[in-house]
Amino acid sequence: MKKYFILLMLTFSVGLLNGCGSEDDIKDAIDTIRNTPNNNTDTESPPQTLDDPAVPESDKKDTPEGENKDKDQNGNTNPQQPKTLQLSDLQDSYYGKVYDLQNKPIDLPVDKIPNLQAELKKEIATALTPSTQELYQQIESDFKKQLKTSNYFDSLIFNNALIGSMLAEAKTTPKMRPIWQKHHQILRQQTFERLPPFNARTIEALLRFLRENDLYRHVGLSDRLERGSYIRQCQDAGVPIPPDWGSGDWNYQGIQSRTFISNNLDTEVWAYEDPHVDGSCMALPRKTSSGSIQLLGIICQSDTTGKACFWDNVDGDTGARLTGSSATNMQISELQNGNTLSENCTQCHRGKNVFLIHPNETIDISRNGYDTDPQIRYTPLSSQAAWQNPTPHDAQGSGPLCSTCHEIPSLGRSYCNSVLQNGASITMPSVADPAGWPPALGPYEDHVNALRAACP
Repeated sequence: MKKYFILLMLTFSVGLLNGCGSEDDIKDAIDTIRNTPNNNTDTESPPQTLDDPAVPESDKKDTPEGENKDKDQNGNTNPQQPKTLQLSDLQDSYYGKVYDLQNKPIDLPVDKIPNLQAELKKEIATALTPSTQELYQQIESDFKKQLKTSNYFDSLIFNNALIGSMLAEAKTTPKMRPIWQKHHQILRQQTFERLPPFNARTIEALLRFLRENDLYRHVGLSDRLERGSYIRQCQDAGVPIPPDWGSGDWNYQGIQSRTFISNNLDTEVWAYEDPHVDGSCMALPRKTSSGSIQLLGIICQSDTTGKACFWDNVDGDTGARLTGSSATNMQISELQNGNTLSENCTQCHRGKNVFLIHPNETIDISRNGYDTDPQIRYTPLSSQAAWQNPTPHDAQGSGPLCSTCHEIPSLGRSYCNSVLQNGASITMPSVADPAGWPPALGPYEDHVNALRAACP
């Protein structure tokens, strides 16, 4: 009991712990964990520790020197995949995929995640006091002893929660904190993207253990109260609330012919306007050729306050991405949002307004009377500190050629690679006369080249 008292004093108050709810609340919050099935669902693996991480059997197999055995999703050998994946290989994560330092997709098998979690725990431990390190090691030891039937995926969820708590305890604000937070977000997202189907009863013991050790708040599972509060937060900020997907209140705009991401999927554009709230909502369902939804992001923006709210087709209880028939009808209140999404939408959605619009194309819903230009520069609504709309690189009208028409947002890596480069090459300032990225053409050359040099 003494160690649990110390833990609570080091982290959060007893009152906050009791505020998490009863065991019935756990069952209500998590009905089913469902996501991509994995062949390793029956594999049992001991929990990771700070000092002695377990290594999946797939990593212990001998591989001829110089031969890369990592496979892509089609089972083909990927010559660019590192033999041993490390945290330093992970640059970004969005729409369920992981990207390397060159912004190329990385194949991240689920059995690679434990080693990456162990690597991250060791790094964060360097910013903890010896007594706090000892405390977390004791919790891991208790996890082994108390959850004797713990399976491979219990360990993934446990490590995800432990890492979140360790980050909160790193009081010295080390320089590595932003990088650790980024890697934690990537691994957390991938953990819940890769979980096989689970029934709530099968993980009830795990959830109870997390609550008893004040780790539940760090696991990444959001309850209905949190999601309801996000909707109220958006309403209070004057943001229109989108209708449930499949309700019939959305207005179909057409197919977006040019896309920057998910080029193998068909992108539909849907819009919504609340007659009582100034602003607009946009939804972009991305479908396979058979019409199955794979991705669906929803963003709403207030015209008067410039505030913007975000939702994605990710189950708010389980973190599983809802696709196919599961995405046909979705309640907005049941989806992850700007407070709970693990991927940071504002890495790309930044600038004067929240929407990324190709001018004079389907996604330019202003042509149909929808308001996409707020009176005040947009601000994302999120409790996550990393969700920001930074000061622009070039303000509109500040001088350089491109910014005579619009501002150039802050030049983050994701924005440069996914938005700015593609926009200059395809649609800006027009499809007939793009600026180029390279090669920059005509009067745009100096400004585009300066932007390329300034991008990280």
